[in-house]
Amino acid sequence: MDAGKKHCELSCLKHLYKYDNTCHVNGKSLILCHENGEKMNQNTYCPIDEVRIDACSMRLGAFLSSLLMLAYLSSGSVLFLLLLSADFLVKNVNMQYSPLSFTAVRLRQLLGLKSRMTVFAPKRFALRVGGTMLLLILGLEIFEAAPVLSMALSLLMLLFMGLEWAFDYCVGCRIYHLLLNIFPAKSTDS
Repeated sequence: MDAGKKHCELSCLKHLYKYDNTCHVNGKSLILCHENGEKMNQNTYCPIDEVRIDACSMRLGAFLSSLLMLAYLSSGSVLFLLLLSADFLVKNVNMQYSPLSFTAVRLRQLLGLKSRMTVFAPKRFALRVGGTMLLLILGLEIFEAAPVLSMALSLLMLLFMGLEWAFDYCVGCRIYHLLLNIFPAKSTDS
């Protein structure tokens, strides 16, 4: 093994992602091993990039989002759903312009909570899935189609948001990593 690769593997140990034993450095991965010690494919490309996001603010944002979802579920007013959908769309374009994200960051600062940075790619995937679900719910509500499905999806979204803010458990992030294991993309730099 050349010295550069060994150095990369050693520095890689510092960047293990909490959902798997994959090292993510510069958007590439040196996949070390499964938890059982079995060596994994070292030519796998990891779409996790260098972008980091504050996990504490994300959790507070999930709390604020769940309040809007609760307001929608309790009142039946599509306005709350429209606001939540619009916020998710803005988050998917640029987090800093999202009113709920902005409020969550200010709330974290006000409460004196420490910032905790995490990899953004799985969260980005979760935001896209959540945004898609919200648009589907909004469409079902606007066209008054399948009210049972709309209610079920709304409750599922509320559950996902609750797991995120209460237990720091991101369902979309888990799905993201599951998909990476099922459909690994090959590295373009080997």
